Amino acid sequence: MENNRGFAFLIMCFFGFSIAVTTLLWSHLETVKVGYEISRLEKKINFLDEERKALEIEKISLSNLKRIEKISREKLKMIFPQMEKILFVIISKN
Repeated sequence: MENNRGFAFLIMCFFGFSIAVTTLLWSHLETVKVGYEISRLEKKINFLDEERKALEIEKISLSNLKRIEKISREKLKMIFPQMEKILFVIISKN
């Protein structure tokens, strides 16, 4: 009888130890997985930040007034109006 108790206790200790080791391994693997995900997301943030900066520079260059004026004169054949062709509208406040 005492032999059976000792064997049962040994089996319970083995299962308890196995569960503890499995839990520790799983926890470590999840930590590594989360670390890789964080690294991937940081790389994506850096890429998107560089892209945002490039787009901001492009926006500034495209909205340059001298460039817009050149395009309007050369491609669209626009000209400044003559002073006598400008019509001023006066709005009175009643």
